Amino acid sequence: MYECTLDEKDLQKAKAELNENPKTRLQDVQKLREMVQGHKGLKVDTSDSFLLRFLRARKFNIQRAFDNIVRYCSIRNEYPDVFDKLSPRAGPNDVKQVLDDGFVTVLPGLDKERRKVLVFRPGRWDPEKYPITMLLRTNIVCIEQLLLDESMQVNGIVIVNDLNGMTMSKAYNIGPTYMKKASAVIQEAMPIRMKGMNMVNEPSVVGYLFGLLKMFLKPKLLDRISFHAYDMKSLHKNIQPEILPEEYEGTAGPLNNKEWIETLNKNQDYFERIMGYRLEEVKDLFGHSGDLGGVTGTFKKLNVD
Repeated sequence: MYECTLDEKDLQKAKAELNENPKTRLQDVQKLREMVQGHKGLKVDTSDSFLLRFLRARKFNIQRAFDNIVRYCSIRNEYPDVFDKLSPRAGPNDVKQVLDDGFVTVLPGLDKERRKVLVFRPGRWDPEKYPITMLLRTNIVCIEQLLLDESMQVNGIVIVNDLNGMTMSKAYNIGPTYMKKASAVIQEAMPIRMKGMNMVNEPSVVGYLFGLLKMFLKPKLLDRISFHAYDMKSLHKNIQPEILPEEYEGTAGPLNNKEWIETLNKNQDYFERIMGYRLEEVKDLFGHSGDLGGVTGTFKKLNVD
């Protein structure tokens, strides 16, 4: 039985921004559940709490939420190199390596808009140690963990993208192919509200990276990118220093991702379960392959909210 964990502020925001009505919430969930269960190829959770994250991401437009679920599952077929091992624990080419290298963490506090803050440090990536797809896989693990929080579903996330150590050779390893893959996963598949991206410690290569972003990010997300160079006072205008680590002239102590890694490790069973979500190919009575259960394979581009 679903029990809402949103407080009054989040409930008001969900109503104003996401069209969520507590009185009809579960009716909308049931309508979405029937669509998912009626799709022969979808192998995915149909619990109230799971379906709600897609309704919130798509402002309670049931058709768009369903399209999002289909994309969430189908993209696993397209990019098995990213989705095969969504686990924070050790193994070959594992997420644990990336976490241990300090590539990404989630700050303990919230910004003034009650949003979670992710800190990315792509300059810590060593191309000799693991492929770039490991960075995307690690980001997905972190987002999946955040999606378990109903307040985050409503308020969204903001990003601090620290480019310190990002060399031209590393930047060239990113390239259009990876950026296209990453943008498809984040913009089209994950039911996440991306509310801002803050670039800091920008080397000269930032122009090349931004050029890649412009090729694949939707205009609304591009408008949410702020460039602060090495000016942390500028960053503080977007994210208060009280929750930022000292690396960004904040007052929350040194940056440390051990607590976040522990949080991920506690949910190992959850990550193993979601690795089974997929969109199966459906065959007709004559054994002919269909269109992935009624989905043509050409997906609508979902709007960013």
